Amino acid sequence: MSARDKIKAMGDVQGDVVASRREVLKIGVGVTGAALAASLLPGSALAAQDEVSIVLNWVKSVQFGGHFVAIDQGFFAAQDINAEVMSGGPGIDSINLVASKQATLGDRDSTNIILARAKGFPIKAFASVLQKNPYSMMSLKSNPVRSLEDMVGKVVAIPSQRRPTMVALMKKAGIDPSDVTFVPTGTDPGILPTKQVDAYFGWATNQGVMLRMRGVDLHIVSLDELGDYSHPMVFFALDETLKNNRDVVVRWLRAEVEGWKWFAENPEETARITVEKYGQKGLDLDQQLVESRTYPDYIMAGHALTKGPLWVGTDKFEAGMSLALEAGLLKKEIPLSDLVDQSLIEEVHGI
Repeated sequence: MSARDKIKAMGDVQGDVVASRREVLKIGVGVTGAALAASLLPGSALAAQDEVSIVLNWVKSVQFGGHFVAIDQGFFAAQDINAEVMSGGPGIDSINLVASKQATLGDRDSTNIILARAKGFPIKAFASVLQKNPYSMMSLKSNPVRSLEDMVGKVVAIPSQRRPTMVALMKKAGIDPSDVTFVPTGTDPGILPTKQVDAYFGWATNQGVMLRMRGVDLHIVSLDELGDYSHPMVFFALDETLKNNRDVVVRWLRAEVEGWKWFAENPEETARITVEKYGQKGLDLDQQLVESRTYPDYIMAGHALTKGPLWVGTDKFEAGMSLALEAGLLKKEIPLSDLVDQSLIEEVHGI
C-alpha cells in the first residue's frame, strides 16, 4: 500500500485524516509544520520521529559503517530521525530508486550524479563521506602498472561505465586506447593474482584488502592519481526533497556526521557492529576488521580536516564534468549549483 493509500485508510477507519511528518516525507510533498498542524483535526498528534531512507551503492558492509553507527549509538534518535538503510548491489540503481521516491536519499559517486543530471534526473549532491578516492588500479608488485603509459600492451579489467573516461584520459595523454586490452571486471579480484589480467580496477579498501589478506603484494594507483577526479561516496537527494524537507535532511546529516566521525575514531568496533547487527549475512569478521582500519584515512582527510566530516566540494564535480565532456559523455556543461548544494553541510558545521 502506498503512503497516500495508508493515509486515506487511516481516515476511513478513524473518521479523520492523520498525516504524520514521516508519511509526508515519504510521499515527497513539502509541508511546513504550521501547514501540517492546520491540516490535522483536533486530537491528532504528530509522530515522534521523521522517517528517512537511504539506498546504498553496494551491499551492507563496513564500507557503510557510519550509517550503522548512527543507528546503534542513538545519533539518529537524538535528531528525531527513524533511519532506514537500504542495501544496494547488482541490479539496484540508487538514482532510479530516489527518482521514483522509493528512497528518500541515495549514495553514488560524483561522476554518475553528473551523468544522471545531464539526463534530466533532478538530483543534487549534499555531502561526501570519503575525501580521498579508494577506487584504484591494482597490479602485482612483480608486474606493476604504474601509469596510463604502463597500460599499453596490457590486459586491464575495468567496469564498463568507467571505460569511457579512461579512454578519454589516454587520448588526452597521447596514448592510443586500442593498444590496451580492456575486459569487464567482476567483484572477485582473483583474476589478478592468477595473471588472467595485468591490472584490476576496484576499491583498495575492499578488493585490495581481500588480495592482501591472501598474501598478494600489490601496487596501487588511485583514480585521482590517474587523472579521473571524483567523490566515490556522495549523498544525494531530489531537488524537491532538499527544498521542501530541508530541516529533516539537515537533522539526518547531523547524525551522519556523528556516525562517520565515530567510525573514524573506532574502526574495529564499527566492524563488529556491522557484522553482528547490520551487515549482510556471511560477512567475514576478520576481513571487515582489516577493511575498517583503512577507512579513517579516507574519512578524515582533505577538506574534512578543516571544514569537518562529510564535506562536499565542487572541485571534483568540476573536474569530473570536464573529463565527461572530453569523453563525449556530456554535450554541454551543467551549472555547479545544479549538481551540488553545500548549504546543508555548511549548516551542520556552522560554516
